[in-house]
Amino acid sequence: MASKEVNNNVVKLTEDLQTIDITDDAGVQTKEDWPLSSISSSPDIMYDPQLLKSIPSVAEVSSKHSNFFCRPLQSDDYSRGFISLLQQLTSVGSVGESDFKRRFQLLKKCQGTYYHTVIVDTEKSDQIIASASLVVEKKFIHDCANRGVIEEVIVSDEYRGKSLGKQIVTILVELGKQLGCYKITLNCNDQMLRFYTEKLNFVAEENNANFLVIRVSNQMKAFEGAKPKQAWGAVPKSDKAVVLFDPLLLEKFSSIKAVKEKDQNLYVRPLQSDDFKHGVIEVLKQLTSVGNITESNYRDQFETMKSCNGTYYQTVIVDKSDGNSEKIIGSATLMIERKFIHDCANRGLIEDVIISDQYRGKSLGKLILLSLIELGKSLGCYKITLNCKDKMIPYYERLGFVAEEGNANFLVIRVQSS
Repeated sequence: MASKEVNNNVVKLTEDLQTIDITDDAGVQTKEDWPLSSISSSPDIMYDPQLLKSIPSVAEVSSKHSNFFCRPLQSDDYSRGFISLLQQLTSVGSVGESDFKRRFQLLKKCQGTYYHTVIVDTEKSDQIIASASLVVEKKFIHDCANRGVIEEVIVSDEYRGKSLGKQIVTILVELGKQLGCYKITLNCNDQMLRFYTEKLNFVAEENNANFLVIRVSNQMKAFEGAKPKQAWGAVPKSDKAVVLFDPLLLEKFSSIKAVKEKDQNLYVRPLQSDDFKHGVIEVLKQLTSVGNITESNYRDQFETMKSCNGTYYQTVIVDKSDGNSEKIIGSATLMIERKFIHDCANRGLIEDVIISDQYRGKSLGKLILLSLIELGKSLGCYKITLNCKDKMIPYYERLGFVAEEGNANFLVIRVQSS
């Protein structure tokens, strides 16, 4: 359960390109322009409900209260009070039913990413009385594993005291394990720290429990000047290298130009489908455990990320001094998480920042981070977050990150040792 946040209304990220027909020269449309033609009138389900049937905690919800039922979020849950419930958690803004349905469809199309889960009261027309989300982040590290992020845990005021918060978080933890997450994380305020650590077995890891944030007061127009059709979609069945996202998104940032100014042999670009041979996995090995990843594993994970409709923005620094080949010497990832809160805004998560040992001391880590911060702002993020070790706090504070008072706790359940 997060602290209250007050944010200005935001301009939403361009919605799914299968719902909106955007040509390469088209501008970003406002929400009033977005058509509903491709959204079905029949209820749709966020994820396969069969996934919940093997989770013991799901059955416990109904065994304790026969009129309570746990299920995935549905496309018609606006009428059951989903948005009204989120208003008890934080600022939601002016999210109407059509906005909810568009956002729902975008999240659903990011297959294997969003697991919004609710508890309903069947005696009150399936009114939603509790909600939480599990966001599954795809990684190249830990044998191309998944990381689970639990977000927006809320129980309706009139249903508190029934252990529904504990139950729905337990359900998402078990779901995350079932989906192959090597760790499941959340951030919480000081008031909730004992609840998560003592009742749900989350841990504030020693020297590594800091949650830092940059809040964006004036969100920028998403994809301004970019060509989204080049940025999203599955990897073509071709030997030609494919970029993870549109390189035009990086061109305007001064931090990108500063890398080349430091060394004419260095440049910054999106991750490519052929970067296994350019050493991206070798660089990540300097950060953490990677495992035994083959080129086939890498390409499969790349394709999964690419198909997630503008979710992953892994960016690399390349050394081309050899002349005949490229060598990746740095990498960092920005993951865009779509929200229903804050006018269906986006949150940016910065992950897996690493510069090769022999290239350190050139401020390249700072420059790639600054580029991802600017990229997050340009993609309409209302906040950009990361977690870090104690010794790195001063470094990230110099980049504008803040440990918000009373709300800077980063907690984790590790599913397997790494």
